[in-house]
Amino acid sequence: VIQFPGDLLLIQEAIVTARVNKVIEVGIARGGTTNFLASILDLLGSTSFPNVIGVDVSISKHTSEAIENSKFKERIELVEGNSISDSTFQKVMKHINSNDRVMVILDSNHTMSHVYNELNLYSKIVTKGSYLIVMDTAIEYIDPNVISKDKLWGRGNSPMTAVSRFLNENPEVFVIDKKMDSRSFPGAAKGGFLLKLE
Repeated sequence: VIQFPGDLLLIQEAIVTARVNKVIEVGIARGGTTNFLASILDLLGSTSFPNVIGVDVSISKHTSEAIENSKFKERIELVEGNSISDSTFQKVMKHINSNDRVMVILDSNHTMSHVYNELNLYSKIVTKGSYLIVMDTAIEYIDPNVISKDKLWGRGNSPMTAVSRFLNENPEVFVIDKKMDSRSFPGAAKGGFLLKLE
């Protein structure tokens, strides 16, 4: 799992609070968080299989094996492809039913333009009263000299700048959940727990 423990606790709380039965995880890395999400939905007894749809531009052999060997594998569906492409999005949509309560976690390419496009696309499928969680907003607060020079993102070009633009354009639909936000630091998602109002 490549997440701060505090963020995992808040994500778990968001799932329970919003009564979620389906989580779309965009950017799955090594599959640890994917398994964690499936384990929470297993504890809650969710029956809308698959419960977790993991999306990544490239799913490694290690990640595939980690999911295949997991006791929660029946709860997980992996989708390989660019998260903002129509073909990838349609593959995700095939696993969502009209009565599902959906939460989305964005944690892939961290450039402002990519996250902004993800926000506009995946916000459509978040259920009212549920969350659109944007990870790594903390990039905006990190000293640029600390971030590797080969990264495409950094201060001024980060998930947080995408969130700010998205919220300015959708003030009546999404807000930063103050309760979650007050407990999201230290962590990677300060300002990234977006609650859907309608």
